[in-house]
Amino acid sequence: MSATLFELIFIIKQQCISTEEKICKELNLTCSEFKALITLSSEDILPGNTFSEKLGLSPSRGSRVLSQLRDSGYANVDFNSSDRRSVSISLTKKGIAMKEEIMLRIMECESKILTGFSEREAGELKKMLTKLAEHMIHAKLMQGENK
Repeated sequence: MSATLFELIFIIKQQCISTEEKICKELNLTCSEFKALITLSSEDILPGNTFSEKLGLSPSRGSRVLSQLRDSGYANVDFNSSDRRSVSISLTKKGIAMKEEIMLRIMECESKILTGFSEREAGELKKMLTKLAEHMIHAKLMQGENK
């Protein structure tokens, strides 16, 4: 396969999106709930804007996702009475169980991806993808500074 780096990333992205959609469908989750559950730790206390930024959502969409998580029984969401921007988010037992199920399926996917790679190759692949992701995040941050 002779493709540009962009084309290769695009192919990988499409495969990951397809897997994400399959997991969401099987577990009856929205894509936003999926992303929130894998992003949140067992207990986070953070401003609503930070939550939204972590998920790449607008503040209003982030607030709706928090409401979905609460209404689905996956999270307790408490707004600080003195600062409505500060949100205390804690996963419920149901939320923790769902996160564990999601992570199990992600690990199964990762195992399939790495089939045919030696342990050394798998380690090198992860190292290089980590470096690429960090570089891309840094470049994105630098773009924001130049605007």
